[in-house]
Formats: sequence, C-alpha cells, structure tokens
Amino acid sequence: MLSKKYVSVAIFCIIVTFSYSLTSSENVEVDGNRLLPVKIAVVGGGIGGTSNAFYLRDLFGENASITLFEKDTIGGRLATVSIAGAEYEIGGTILHPRNLYMKKFVQDFGLKERSAEGTDRTMGIYDGEEFVFQSSQYSIITLLKLLWRYGLDVFRMRWTISNLLKKFERIYDFQDAGQSYTDIEGIMAAMGGEEFEGWLTKPISVVLRDMGMSERFVQEFAAIATRANYGQNPNMMGFAGMVSLAAAVPGLWCIDGGNKLVPEQLLQRSGATLMRSRVQSVERVAGENAERPTFRVTWNESVKGPKSDVFDIVMMASPIEDDLSGIDFIGFDHPVTTNFTGDYRHTVATLIEGRPRASTFGVSPEGELPGQIITNMEVPLNFRTLAKNFPVDYNPITFNASRQLYKVFSTGVLNDTQMEALFKSYSEATHRDWLAYPYYHERKTFPGFVLAEGLFYPNAIEWAASAMEMAVIGSRNSAILAYRYWSGESPEVKVGASKVKQEL
Repeated sequence: MLSKKYVSVAIFCIIVTFSYSLTSSENVEVDGNRLLPVKIAVVGGGIGGTSNAFYLRDLFGENASITLFEKDTIGGRLATVSIAGAEYEIGGTILHPRNLYMKKFVQDFGLKERSAEGTDRTMGIYDGEEFVFQSSQYSIITLLKLLWRYGLDVFRMRWTISNLLKKFERIYDFQDAGQSYTDIEGIMAAMGGEEFEGWLTKPISVVLRDMGMSERFVQEFAAIATRANYGQNPNMMGFAGMVSLAAAVPGLWCIDGGNKLVPEQLLQRSGATLMRSRVQSVERVAGENAERPTFRVTWNESVKGPKSDVFDIVMMASPIEDDLSGIDFIGFDHPVTTNFTGDYRHTVATLIEGRPRASTFGVSPEGELPGQIITNMEVPLNFRTLAKNFPVDYNPITFNASRQLYKVFSTGVLNDTQMEALFKSYSEATHRDWLAYPYYHERKTFPGFVLAEGLFYPNAIEWAASAMEMAVIGSRNSAILAYRYWSGESPEVKVGASKVKQEL
C-alpha cells in the first residue's frame, strides 16, 4: 500500500550502535533540569516499532534502556519469500517518490533505491469481462488515452494530488521542530487543516464527486487505486483513498535487496535489546516516583517460560484492536483496547511463476496482456490485481525473463479452478495471508496516540492510512510524546479513543 514523503529530518548527531544500561547512562539535561534514566519497552518489530526505537534513541540518547519485543521476523509486513531461485517482496512493496523519511533512511544507511516498475509499465483496468482502459509503454500515448476516457478529470486529479503532497510535507517541518499530536485529528489538521480532517469522515467517492470528478473516473480510476492499495472500494475513507490515488504516479521505488533492510538497520542503530518473544501482558503498577506509573511487561520465552520486567514507558507498535495482539492490559483505570474497535482487512498475496491465460481476459492466445491488471470491481475469479513481479535485487540486464513471476492479490487463497483460469501454465507458487491494513469504513472514533499515562500507541496512525511512511510519522510523533511526557513537558492529552464529527 501505499501506503506513500519527507522534508529533511533533523540531523542525528550521534547514532549509537551498542546496547545501553541504566547504570552506565548519563542524565540528559532538559532546559537545565536533569532527565532521569528511563526504561522503555517497544512492542512490535515492524517498520513502526523499529523506527520508534530509532527516534527514541535519538531523543533520549544514552539515558534510555530500550527493549524491543518481536516474536517473528524483524520488518513485520515488509517480508520477502524465496521462489524460482530468487527473493521477492510479498509484503509492503512500493514507496512514493515523496517518501522523504524512507529516502533519508536509505541515504543514511548506505542502501540503494531501485525502480519498482520493472520493464513493463503497462496497466489495464479489467471489469470482469473486458479491459475498459489500457495504458501504453509510451507516456504521451497513455496521457492521450486518459484524456479521451476521463477528460479534464485527469488534470483535476493531478492538481489535487500535487496539492495534497505539499500539505502532507508540512509534517516533516513540524516534527523536526519537536511538535507532537495526541490524536489523529490533530496530526491531520496540522498537515491539511479542515480539509484533511474532513477526509477522515467522508468516503473518497464523495470527496471526488465534490471536486467535480465524473462517475466514470470514480468507478474506474479511483476504484483501481483503492482496490490495488487497500483491497477496498471507493466508499472507503477519504484520506486513505487519497493516499492510494497518490500512488498512481511514475517514479515508484523500492529498496535494492528488500524493503526489510530499513527496519533491520533501524533496530541495529537504535541500540535496542531485541527480545524474540511474544508479550503476554502489560500491567500498570505503582512506581517509585508517585507522579508516574510503571508497567510490568510479561513475555513468554519458548524454553524458560514466562518472564517479566518493569518499564517506565511502553510503546505499542503493533495492532491491538479486537485483541489482535493477544496482549492483556491489567490494572488500568479504563479499558485500553475496548475504547476503539476496528477490523483489519484480509488479503492474500500469491507469487506465481507461470504464464497468464490471455483468453480469460478476452485477449487472443497470442496477444499481449498488460504488465499490471487491476480490477475495478469484484469479479468472478475473486482477484484484485495480477502483475509482473521482480526480485528484490532486480537488474534488467541480468534478469532471467524466462522465469517471470506474477503477484496476485485476492480476498482468499486461490483454488485450483481459479489458478487454471488465470494461468495457462505455472511451475511454482507460494502465498501469504495477511491482516494487511485496516478496513476504512464509517466510524465514530479513532484511536489516540496515548492509551494511558506512559502507554503510547504509535500504530494509531494506521487508522488514517496504512503505508510505510505513515508508520514512520506515527512512530516519530509517539517518540516525541514519550520524551515530553518523561521530561515533564507533556501537554494535556486525550487518553484512548478520540471522537470525530460524523459527516456521512
């Protein structure tokens, strides 16, 4: 997804690459006051958790002892699989050319960008019976075809996305200046004022129609953007819908060697201690300092069994809605997870080495299919996209085109009948069933970044839009909130869920 953007990040004076202990830490001064040493638990090792640990280290320095809990592979949904003799992305794949935080990580960590588009950049919109639109390898021809079918909506959309990105980029300056926000509405208002806030409560279809977009544009172009990026239709929430439309631009990129290299580097450079265990509970307990609580975190070690330790701050950098995490929150004066409930959308990503069956799409057996096929509505074969895919170390010169892979996104695991309809032949296939992103339907509440005093929720940002860059923004925001809390600068916060004015 998109997912999907960043004026220069403050220069990190010191990157610490070793583990820290409280006994060896020197107190940090804040406005002339000594900042007490702090123990921080980060729960979750995806791009959100690892960037959170990274920014916590940047703010607290050696004053913090940081432990990151992740039972699975570092990177979370930025995962790769081995198939057809190479490594392929099966999770978060594309980055936007204006994803400035991710670009800075790549630069600072000595990584390399590569195009996410491969050699075949053609795209077709398939309605279950035929292609209602097909692009060309030549951009000028594609533009003419877009104008023929969608008229001036093409230029309206380009202007809208350009304006969106300019407003979006304000968040980098705000975060560099140490600004933080306790809820999603606050961070949306900081970027785009009432317009962005309104997009939290209006479907993208309504937003576009209010802008004067045609019904054809909404049901075809907007639909393929929302289905390709979030597996949802244009009735989904406006802001996430706009993020998906912003991805419909040239210049999409990924990281050579796999996007998971970024969270791996973030973890290493944070100096956090990695605990490869599943957290079972977070219990609020009385602290030595009566002004602040502490938290007993209990986790399970496969050999030794349950273990626990006490922390001053806990960062929940993984989904907790509807008990997705399986973590019990004990001793809080209000329900931590029941203030807000939301569903995550299942999507199945399947990588297939084979040859698509052209006749299924109304094309002669000898005909050429677009490099990317996107459905604009539910179709009998139950897939959303079918696209050529390339290894994480893709090189157009050395790539073995005889072993072409395709990635199919579908609502469920493809059965034999569906596979045979989509592919004339195939030799190898593997799939991953993800709880990939939230279901962006009408809702009355959004989660806040502060679940309780000392308990923060970086992952709240995902309910505005799910994307790698959004995760980093939410994590840096939460790190700033935690730093202000520990230094005594924290403003009044809205604990738990926040309410929005309904406009649906």
